[in-house]
Amino acid sequence: YRGSGKSLVGVNIINNQYLQGNVGLVFSIEMRAREVFERSVSALAGVDNTRLRKGQSTEDEVLAVAQTRASMYIDAEDVYTDFIKHRDYTKFEHQLSREKQLKTDNQLIIVDNQRLTLADIDLNLQKFKAQFGDKLKVAVVDYVNQIEIEDIYTWKSQISLSKGLKNLARKYEIAIVAPYQIDKTGEARVAKGILDAADMAITLENKGDRLVFTTTKVRNMGSMQFASGM
Repeated sequence: YRGSGKSLVGVNIINNQYLQGNVGLVFSIEMRAREVFERSVSALAGVDNTRLRKGQSTEDEVLAVAQTRASMYIDAEDVYTDFIKHRDYTKFEHQLSREKQLKTDNQLIIVDNQRLTLADIDLNLQKFKAQFGDKLKVAVVDYVNQIEIEDIYTWKSQISLSKGLKNLARKYEIAIVAPYQIDKTGEARVAKGILDAADMAITLENKGDRLVFTTTKVRNMGSMQFASGM
């Protein structure tokens, strides 16, 4: 449902890929890249995202964010040490971008495109797969109902879109996670056929302090339900 936490789950997926030493790739349609990045960094640093977004982070939270950002670069410990002394975060970020290089195969990548198409996804996956190889294992498309396609609100188009994503997953040998919206009955909006090509479909239920995940479709494995703390 709307507001159930699908974007939050997407951010956690790319963060977990990053923490495993891989590439965390997300295609963002609704949220701007900066908002996705702030959510990602705040989660990695273990700080409150709302305070970070409003510039109200505590001193310890700012240090945690700076340490997280420095860890994304090669040999950037000295820049973090300098930051501890001057406490100018803008200067810190400028130093990182000017003087240091991002890790070559362990990155967070956000593609911000409000008019994202299957062709755009294909082109980017081709580029990043060539660059990162097996370090690119998962891509998050947030979210499937907003991908640009002719007659998006017809069931035939949605089935075609679903098959297109499945074909791209096979083509690049990765998992594609694509959140989708459901209606009041729990069905995919407009067309249930949007799930035809999916290997797994999972609904999210926001319980306030946790998200409950329930499979509604699985292929080659058993159904499941589990909860994750928030």
